[in-house]
Amino acid sequence: SKKKYKKINFSCGFAEKSGKIFKKNYFDIITFNNVFNHSSNPLKFLNEIRKILRENGFIVIEVPDWIKTVKNKMWDQIYHEHTTYFTPHTISQILNKTGFEIINIENIDYHGGSLRVLAKKNSQKLNNKRKYKNLTLKQCKTLKNQAEKMKKKAIKKIKLIKDSPIY
Repeated sequence: SKKKYKKINFSCGFAEKSGKIFKKNYFDIITFNNVFNHSSNPLKFLNEIRKILRENGFIVIEVPDWIKTVKNKMWDQIYHEHTTYFTPHTISQILNKTGFEIINIENIDYHGGSLRVLAKKNSQKLNNKRKYKNLTLKQCKTLKNQAEKMKKKAIKKIKLIKDSPIY
């Protein structure tokens, strides 16, 4: 991208340290695709991003959709580097808490089902006008049962691999 778009400044780094690297209100737009779910401190992540984003600036986030991960049995999405999992409700909660207004949440096919979120920095932290449905107790139980089945199958496959002779 740097070669193709020479007039645009591109930067890479750790979001949690970005407030110390970049000036306040420096960027118009910040994207983090498949990065946010790797953060062990999502509140600090967003608060630091908020500092370096200009007033009314935008962020674009892509994360696996936890509901689809479990429903579609996307085993490869559940591992130690994914420290946080999001649904439309939970991502809207954390964005509201850190002073971002959601413009749009889109379901995309990436990684078997992901969320692409467009949000705007607000001058003040306020409650989002749009509410995203939280899971019902029945849906939580269903997802829990599906996750437990996935775990049992994974343990069975691991045991089979361990017990198999290597030739």
